[in-house]
Amino acid sequence: MFLQEEVENRTVSFVVSTSKMSLRVILAAIRRVLHARGYRVQQKKSAKRQIKTRVKAVKKEEKVRRKNDGPRGKQTVRQLMRHSNGLKKMTVEAREMRDFEKILKKYGVDYSFVMDVTSPTPKYLFFFKARDAEILNDVYKECVAKQVQKSASKKVKRQSVLAALAHFKAIAAKRPQKARHHEQEHSL
Repeated sequence: MFLQEEVENRTVSFVVSTSKMSLRVILAAIRRVLHARGYRVQQKKSAKRQIKTRVKAVKKEEKVRRKNDGPRGKQTVRQLMRHSNGLKKMTVEAREMRDFEKILKKYGVDYSFVMDVTSPTPKYLFFFKARDAEILNDVYKECVAKQVQKSASKKVKRQSVLAALAHFKAIAAKRPQKARHHEQEHSL
């Protein structure tokens, strides 16, 4: 019983010298005392430890999920066949392939390109998962719109800057100029 009373009656005294005693000063003093006794350091270490373990758990869960889902985006035909229940095929011309691939990445489609060696012109066989067929309609529409926009911008022939400059010089030469008379006065 004597030991219990001793634990209950422990007190801490500290002295704060200040010109104006306020709640902020008192709180700052209490923080310093706790920091000196090691309370704050221990609390921070346990919080950091908890955060690290949580981050490790989340990374591990994500790694397992990725492994189960399989690869994403561009992959080999074999990988596509392994992780899907059906593949569909389409042909794409070589000049359209770069734009097409950018849009596929944007939409997150799993796909594979294989060069078609049977055709005389460079073409690619495009394989994709059957579940992505609806998304591919949007991809195709966007790709066609991009091709139309590129062809329209090529048809519009821009005027050269030097020709425009020569035209404006001719206009400026035709305008009447104000006569400028500079007279200098002589002082005595």
